[in-house]
Amino acid sequence: EKDWNLLRHIKWMRRAAEQGAHVVAFPECSLTGYGGMAETAIAVDDEAISQIIRLAGDLGLQALVGLGERDRDLVYSSCILLGEGGVTGVMRKINCIPEESKIYASGHEFPVFEVAGRRLGVAICADASVYEVPKILALRGAEIVFCPHANGHPGFRGSPIRWRRWRLSCWRRFAPDC
Repeated sequence: EKDWNLLRHIKWMRRAAEQGAHVVAFPECSLTGYGGMAETAIAVDDEAISQIIRLAGDLGLQALVGLGERDRDLVYSSCILLGEGGVTGVMRKINCIPEESKIYASGHEFPVFEVAGRRLGVAICADASVYEVPKILALRGAEIVFCPHANGHPGFRGSPIRWRRWRLSCWRRFAPDC
């Protein structure tokens, strides 16, 4: 699965660069897959990450990539920022849902990254549903909060419209001043 996902990342990175993008962002666990999370988790020095770093450098863009990240004996749902200089930063999901808590450790930091002249925070899936995470990122200087999801919530029944309605109904919790 990782090899196929890597090919998809390469395709979308090239397509984004052709359109003039400076940043390309992928969903939660986009590289390693969401199923079989513990078995498919990789370290940030994995060859697939190195390939994405090289391509990002060649294309002159940065990539936010979702993966199951293995760090020693722990596995995290992470989003890593990659570019010409290598791994710029890692955001580890803080609010794992109960099923994920059996597999993933929770992150404890709220990093903000400099991306294409902007300050970017990341709120992975359930992190975006807890208003404190985007608020903390904003207080730390994030101008943009990227929210990668691998959401199979049954209430949406595969409908992007239902998902969007739900997210918009929750927006007041995230941005009460908007």
